[in-house]
Amino acid sequence: MNGNNWIDDEIINFYNKYYLAEKFPNNLYISSFFYEKLTHNGYNYNNIKPFIKKNEIYKKEKIFIPIHINCKFNFFFFFII
Repeated sequence: MNGNNWIDDEIINFYNKYYLAEKFPNNLYISSFFYEKLTHNGYNYNNIKPFIKKNEIYKKEKIFIPIHINCKFNFFFFFII
């Protein structure tokens, strides 16, 4: 991206939900808000319950978690399990 044009979290979520999930249905794509909620006020499982349906994670080959690092370069990366 050039200048101050950035890919934001909603674009990442849209791409995951409507492109990758359709193309690779055996994988689980978690919202980009997952990591932020997980680490808000320390690590708290109750914050992330809405992101994961019971037993859904055990039925998938891979789990993709986009993580946003808000620093000088402001970038995303995927944590893949």
